[in-house]
Amino acid sequence: NDSPVDSEHMALEAIVCKGETNLSSLPQRIAMVRETLKILLNEQAHTIKHIMDAKSLLNPICRLPGNVLIEIFTACLPECMEDSLNANRAPWVLSQVCASWRQTALSSTGLW
Repeated sequence: NDSPVDSEHMALEAIVCKGETNLSSLPQRIAMVRETLKILLNEQAHTIKHIMDAKSLLNPICRLPGNVLIEIFTACLPECMEDSLNANRAPWVLSQVCASWRQTALSSTGLW
């Protein structure tokens, strides 16, 4: 651990100077990367939602004709008509799945 000679001293000072310069620019660069990450995470969330929305439209049940849905809805009805007033049972729950199911359920007087 001898003291550095002049040439080593100058080289070490250059290393320190360069390191301090680099270190001083890092917070700004880190902030830029964080902002980029935030943008990318938002884009990822938007893309995932877009894909999920598209996949839900591809679901085979979305292509069932109304008369088939009504048959399914009818099979889901409670045996006791008093239960038909329960908002947590068919046909109420079925009418809350999507706009198409709501229209189908509301247009079928046999469900109510």
